[in-house]
Amino acid sequence: MKLSIRLLWIACASVAAMIFSAHPAWALSATLAATPTSYKGSCPATISFNGTIFGSANSAVSYYFGYYDPGQGKTIKVSSSGTTGPSGFLAVSASGKMTGSGTGSVTLYVTSPGSAQSNTVQISVTCIGLPSPLPTIMPPPGKPGIPAPFNLANTTDPKVCGQHIFPLICIAMSSGVLTLVWNWNPNASYQTLDGYDVYRVDHGMFTRVARTSAGQDGTGTMLQASSGPFNGTCYVARAYKGSTESASSNTFCVGGTGVIGPTTLYSTQWGWRYQDHSWQGIPYPGEGFADYGLMCTDVCMGWTHWETGSRPFGASENTYWRGYLMFDPNQISALHNVTSATLSIHVNSGNPGCFGGMAPATAQWIGNQNMVDGDFSYNVAPSINSSSATFNVTSLVKDWANGTIPNFGLVFKGNQENNDAYENNSCQLDFATSGVLTVHHF
Repeated sequence: MKLSIRLLWIACASVAAMIFSAHPAWALSATLAATPTSYKGSCPATISFNGTIFGSANSAVSYYFGYYDPGQGKTIKVSSSGTTGPSGFLAVSASGKMTGSGTGSVTLYVTSPGSAQSNTVQISVTCIGLPSPLPTIMPPPGKPGIPAPFNLANTTDPKVCGQHIFPLICIAMSSGVLTLVWNWNPNASYQTLDGYDVYRVDHGMFTRVARTSAGQDGTGTMLQASSGPFNGTCYVARAYKGSTESASSNTFCVGGTGVIGPTTLYSTQWGWRYQDHSWQGIPYPGEGFADYGLMCTDVCMGWTHWETGSRPFGASENTYWRGYLMFDPNQISALHNVTSATLSIHVNSGNPGCFGGMAPATAQWIGNQNMVDGDFSYNVAPSINSSSATFNVTSLVKDWANGTIPNFGLVFKGNQENNDAYENNSCQLDFATSGVLTVHHF
C-alpha cells in the first residue's frame, strides 16, 4: 500500500483556505490487467484490457492502451477518454487483436491532464491452424456403412467405466480426467471393428483427440487434462475399420458432469475503496478536507488513525480501506457439482493480524466508486502468513455457481473500520492483484 495522507489542524478560516488551495490537483496512478495472458488457438487472438486510473475527483482524463502485436511486429494504440468519479477512480477497458505467435504486451498510458504509466502485462500467443471438417461418409455401392456409435456420454463411476474400458484402468480414475463411454452394434457387413476415433467439435470443425485400437468392445476412452479445458467442450465418436469410418455418434458436451478434478481460474479485475473522515476542533467543528492522496496499488485493507492536540481543540483523521477481487462470473456459473473451492493469493506487505474478513460482495464495485459491502456470514477459514493467504470459499462458490447469490466478486476488509478514533495508530495488509481460484467439481 502506498499512502500519502495530508492531515490538517485548522485554527482559522483564512489558514484553512490557504492550505486547501495549495493541495496538488493530481496524484496520478494507473494499473492494468489483460485476459488472457497466455493464448493458444486460431489467430487473430482477441485480448481484453482492463485498468484503473486514479487522480482527482470529477476530472477529464485522456489515455490509451499501447499493445505490441507480435504478428505485425509493432505497437498499436487504442485511445479513449473519460471522467473520474467522486473518489477519483476511472475504470477503463478495451481490446486488441494479436495476429501472430510470439510475446505481446500491453501498457496503459495517461496523457492528460498529467502523465502516468501502468504496469506492463506480458502476453504469450501461440497461433495454431483451425481443425478441418470431417468428410461425409459414403459406403461402397450396395454395402451398408459402418454403424455409428450411440449413447456417447461421460461417467465418473469406475464400475460403469469398467464395462466399457479395461477395468484395471478404471480403478485409477483420477483428477483431471474426462471419461467418455458409448455403445455400438454390428450390422451384416461389419461384425468387428479396429477401434474408435473421438473428435472434439468446435463450431462444426473437428479435431481428433483420441483413437482406440482394442476392437469393437473397447467402447470408451479417457481424456487427460493436457487435451485442454473440458468444461463447455463437445465431442463425437466414430467407429473405424481400416481406412473406413462411420458417421458420427450423438454430440456430447461437458456442461456439469463428467469432469473429475480441478478447474483453475485467475482473477480478472481488482480494486480498492476507502472511507476518510477528518475532524477539526473549535471554532471549526465537523468534516474536514478528505481525499488527500489516499492511494494504494494492491488489494488493500486496514486502517490509519491520526490525531493531534486534545479534544475539543485538536484534530484527527481516520481512514479505512477495503480491497476487491473478481473472477470471471461466466466461467463460475458454468461449473456444477462443486465439491471444494480454494482461493490462493500472495501477500505483498503488511500485518496478517490486520485481516478482518472476506466475503462475496453484495453489489457491483466495478465502475462504482462507492465502497461496497459483503456478506461476511460465510466461513472462509482464512490462513494468512507474511507471504501468502488461502481461503476455503467452497460455500460461496457453490452459491455463485448455483445462482443462489449474484456474483459481484470478493471483498476484503481490515480488523476494524472506526472512523471516529482519536489516536495515532495504523494496521494495514496488502494482497497481490492476481488471485488463483481452484475449484474441484464433477
